[in-house]
Amino acid sequence: MESKLLVVDDEVFVRELLAEYFTKLNYQVRTAGSAAEAIQLAGTESFHAALIDLRMPDAT
Repeated sequence: MESKLLVVDDEVFVRELLAEYFTKLNYQVRTAGSAAEAIQLAGTESFHAALIDLRMPDAT
């Protein structure tokens, strides 16, 4: 079973780069571009780990 990873970053380039890198390492990767989107995904799916940008405009 692949490990499932959530990548959260408001910068598209960073989000896509991390997703591509971890996909090549055989992770199943989901991405979110905002804190609200990440919370919604985390509420409906299970993840083994998350990489989260701590300084996003909509994060409180």
